[in-house]
Amino acid sequence: MDNEVAREEAGRALCPHFLVVGKIVRMRIILHNENQRPDVLVHVAANVRRLRLAAELSQQALADQAEISRRMLVNIEKGDVNVSLGTLDKLAEALGVLFYALVQPPESEDSARINEVAWVGKAPESRAVLLASKPATQEVELWSWTLAPGERYDSAPDDAGWHEMLVVTQGELTLTLEREDIVIRAGDFHVYPSDQAYAYRNTGTDMLRFIRNVSPRTQSCMACPIVMMFRFEEQRMAKVRITQQGTIHCFPAGLKDEDGKLVNAEISAVAYDGERLLMASDKPIPGEGRSAVFSLPLDSSGPDDSQLEYLTTPLIRQAVKYEDFALTTDGRHMLATTGFDRIDSESHALNAYNHLLIWPLGEPDKVQVVDPDPRDGVEGSLEFRQKLEAAIGQPYYKIEGLAVVPSDRGDGLILFGVREQGNSHDDFAYVRRVIGARYAMTDSDNIEFIEELHDVYAFDPAEYDGVDHECGLSSLEYDPYHARLYLVTSFETEQGSEEVIGGYLWVLSLADFHAGKPPTLVTHEDGRVLEFEHKAEGLAVLDRERLFVVYDNDRNHELGSVDERDERHSCEAPYTMLALV
Repeated sequence: MDNEVAREEAGRALCPHFLVVGKIVRMRIILHNENQRPDVLVHVAANVRRLRLAAELSQQALADQAEISRRMLVNIEKGDVNVSLGTLDKLAEALGVLFYALVQPPESEDSARINEVAWVGKAPESRAVLLASKPATQEVELWSWTLAPGERYDSAPDDAGWHEMLVVTQGELTLTLEREDIVIRAGDFHVYPSDQAYAYRNTGTDMLRFIRNVSPRTQSCMACPIVMMFRFEEQRMAKVRITQQGTIHCFPAGLKDEDGKLVNAEISAVAYDGERLLMASDKPIPGEGRSAVFSLPLDSSGPDDSQLEYLTTPLIRQAVKYEDFALTTDGRHMLATTGFDRIDSESHALNAYNHLLIWPLGEPDKVQVVDPDPRDGVEGSLEFRQKLEAAIGQPYYKIEGLAVVPSDRGDGLILFGVREQGNSHDDFAYVRRVIGARYAMTDSDNIEFIEELHDVYAFDPAEYDGVDHECGLSSLEYDPYHARLYLVTSFETEQGSEEVIGGYLWVLSLADFHAGKPPTLVTHEDGRVLEFEHKAEGLAVLDRERLFVVYDNDRNHELGSVDERDERHSCEAPYTMLALV
């Protein structure tokens, strides 16, 4: 057995499921699964034989020119051997062709389009697809990668001067370089010199998908196909279809408060952790073992309120008027905000309305206050409230939106949606204003702001056709699958003697958000403006295709199209599920 075959056999022993191909990226070996012969090996076999015969070379002559053994070439042409990329480089040079000519289907008419699986990991979902390769001064490659949770791919250094551009479309990629780890989240990208050892890792719990472009330093990267793909998805996300509506029983029917009045479900916040919905009412839910915050599973048939569980940690129970939830960008912590719409600095009687909370996902018993008052016995995020006052610049305001998006510094950018601002609770204007600040996670699982709160975004719905009501911002939601931000606005007004409630949904890319561009108004698939018939107050992204909307209708019990009944019970909260089309 020659040295090359020995090295390849050793590679098979170390990683029997490793399949990889690519000239520029210097992936080590093309290997095939013991139980499956991949098309790429068949293509290599057919192409090498075809090109050799066209060049009128014997197997021995080609083997001599490529500086490999004849035995190796015979096995390559049979498709029965593990081929190192060094060998393919030598063969391509000896045959006078570029690398892609050896790996693409022999019958392919498009030399730039390859679209072949070139690497698979231990998990069947983990794979790399060589999408395209086009000669410039040197060869350029475009790849589509998928890594399952826990998967890792290690690469030797590329040739000197080569660079890679990575664009993450789903999940979170950890790029391990010789001197640092770089985390690239959905919607973000990174360009780096690849003439060093590097690795791709999926350390999260979700599937990771990213586009990889490999090119020499002197060549412009093939960014256009990637930009076009993102623009296509942005247009796609502006239309939805209602797939399910219903009500959720949030507490026992007939539940009354300490004044003997029926408790009303007013769901103002929702989040989704991949298995369960987390919801909150902006009014307390009284009773031993209950709180305004609860969770319930979501399956293919919808939310299951028969398995509802309340979060009863004292700190979670003491906060009042929850308005929104948000996951941190790494998906490891949950944030919750109240409205911050009232305070009594003398008696501290209203501190419960001023809470920004954080806890590790799935561990609400470890909840902490963000930016608490430093004085002993004074509850609430009063230090944070002072930062809000300085940033908003009005004596009265109401926070109803909360989201966390990737940032170029720290661990993310926290966004707060302002719905109302003015002189007082009865002298204000509805606004669609977003303020924010970058933050860093602390060793104690809390967050620390690393800059001042500042204005980030604002828009005016009155400029859009089809928006017939003045509305305020009621929810923010980051979509990590498409690197988009959703904004929910709602209205409560009167027409004649009748109360009219409802809301609208808006979306824009993170790039457009940071550029201050106006959002896109979401419509039905037939182009009609999506106007919620209920007061939309919370939104959760469920996956790449679905959204979940909850409503806070206050004392309005009408159900409309949500149910065949005319009115809901006070313990019920209506919801809507949407599918992107």
